[in-house]
Amino acid sequence: MGFITDLGAPQDEYGLEAADIKLKYRAGLSDEAIAALVYAVFCDRMETELPALLAECNKRASAIRDILQTDNFGL
Repeated sequence: MGFITDLGAPQDEYGLEAADIKLKYRAGLSDEAIAALVYAVFCDRMETELPALLAECNKRASAIRDILQTDNFGL
């Protein structure tokens, strides 16, 4: 989803989180709901709050929806 591309992490670095997001995603979710979903999954998996991530999720919600709606999401 583009959060760590610039850091050189492996493409599947967050595969478990991505799979969880894909499982919980529903068509028609608002950008705010998508951002909250992504944020909640990452916080749950990392067992901590990540305040800076919420702002990024909100900025990228529309792009995240586009990714989730494609058949080539890879999950």
